[in-house]
Parts: sequence; C-alpha cells; structure tokens
Amino acid sequence: MADTTTTDAGGYSRIQHSIGTAADWEKYNPAIRPGELAVVIKTDGNVMVKINKTMNDMKYADLPVIWDQGVAAQLQTNLADAQKAASAATDAKNAAQTYAQQAEATANAIKEKSILAITDSVQLAVNTEDGGLDIVITTE
Repeated sequence: MADTTTTDAGGYSRIQHSIGTAADWEKYNPAIRPGELAVVIKTDGNVMVKINKTMNDMKYADLPVIWDQGVAAQLQTNLADAQKAASAATDAKNAAQTYAQQAEATANAIKEKSILAITDSVQLAVNTEDGGLDIVITTE
C-alpha cells in the first residue's frame, strides 16, 4: 500500500487509495481496512469519499461518507440562495420602515386639519377630540 521509493533528490512516501465507480463498489462491497479511504466516482461524475475509521475491517456499504462533491456543491448553492433571500428581506424591511414613516407623517398631517373635504352633500373631517374621522352627509 505504501511506496517508500527514495531518489537522489530525497525520499517520498506515497499512499494510493482505492478508487472505483459507485456501481463497482456496490457490486463487490469489499472489506475496507482500518484507516483506508474508498474514493467513489458517482454516476453524475462527482466524487464521494468514505473512510473506515474503526480498528476492524468494514464492508464498503457500512462505511460513513466523509465528503461528497455533489452535496458540497448543493450546499454552496443553498448558501448563495439564502444570502440572496436575506438581502431581499433586509431590503423589504427597509422599504416597510420607510412606508411606515411616510404613513405616520401623513397621519400627523391629517390630525392638524379639522376639515379635509367639503362637497355639496358630504363633509369629511377629523374629529379633534378623539382623532377619529367624521363623515357628515347632508341631505337637502
């Protein structure tokens, strides 16, 4: 498993991990030694890595996944979507605050006036005693 070939320039150690398609791993379900990684090429072309983190041999199917390229890509997409949604929510909150301030300013302006509109048969006025809106309809 380990290649400890030395050269004039120095030594190096190499560890080669098992790599195969998901179909082959599932078909043969081999025993994986303690500490060994199983690199899986999934049908969509993404890579998944499993590891035997026990002190005993384990079947491939029983190994936990420690990394999945497809899941990582989906999480990255989800994070970008969540950031966009958070930004939109902040914009909506700021717009709502602006509208609320404008509505309050309009309400305050209306309170200062006792009569808002008068026509031949309808008078629209703010009741200065209770702040309510009085509509008076006159018939002639």
